[in-house]
Amino acid sequence: MKILLTKIIITGIITLQIVTNVSSQENTVNPIPDKHLTFGAGYSQLMLLDKQVSPLIYKAHFFPVSLEYTKKTYNGMMNFKFKLANGFTGPKHFKERDRLIIYTDNNGVFQEYIYTMKNNYIVLNEINFEYVWKINSLTNDKTSFYVGGQTKQFFLFSFTDVPLFVHNELSINPSFVATYELMGLKCLSRISFFAVGAITKLPYSNNPVDGEHNYFVSTFRMGTEFSTIKDYQRINLHQSIMKTINNKWAIGLNYNFYWYSCPRYNNSKAYNNSFSLIFTRKLQSNEK
Repeated sequence: MKILLTKIIITGIITLQIVTNVSSQENTVNPIPDKHLTFGAGYSQLMLLDKQVSPLIYKAHFFPVSLEYTKKTYNGMMNFKFKLANGFTGPKHFKERDRLIIYTDNNGVFQEYIYTMKNNYIVLNEINFEYVWKINSLTNDKTSFYVGGQTKQFFLFSFTDVPLFVHNELSINPSFVATYELMGLKCLSRISFFAVGAITKLPYSNNPVDGEHNYFVSTFRMGTEFSTIKDYQRINLHQSIMKTINNKWAIGLNYNFYWYSCPRYNNSKAYNNSFSLIFTRKLQSNEK
């Protein structure tokens, strides 16, 4: 665990140093960068299989909201995004149903009761910080290409009818971005994929403790491992289209897709489709 934390800290320091150096260089080239805030809300659907939890495929419906800050300079683009979503999840092919539970009490007497299986609450949050550099040799008046990296924190938690499901990801992702104009609309396409990070899959036990720390710390220490692309694969796709309303506001649509697979962690898999209506408030712009 100490080695894992050391690797993450060192990687974070190096990334921050690179971003700081590049940002200071860009300010001399373009002292008035474009800045804007984007607010979004929409609908998302998740399909999840975790054989450690259940042999069933679970389907979840989310209602995400997001806040995004973007700073664009002559040579690069920085983006910070926070997303929070909640909704309900349940087995894909099974509706609400009753189950007969039979057990013995402390006196060895058989007891039984009826338990209703139904949809359960699920929560997701995601925090992304991205910095990409423009590829000047591929840039023209209407199209720009960027390459860089993204740090991602992704957390998924649900109360299912089987043991508690928790998935957490803290990762570094190479990222590729293209911005372009199409029929009077401003478009952005992004693809990123998992390279290295810390993956947490909580141990399924009544009392997962290591004997040295409290319940919360013990649980995450026991369930967290340093992972590479060999242990965990994930790909993220993003597409947005924007229509400018005036010199301050724009409106548009976002589509996001991600897929991940954990062959090292009981072969759990998931994919998600998400659509959002977005509103952008320009804070500072070079456009006239």
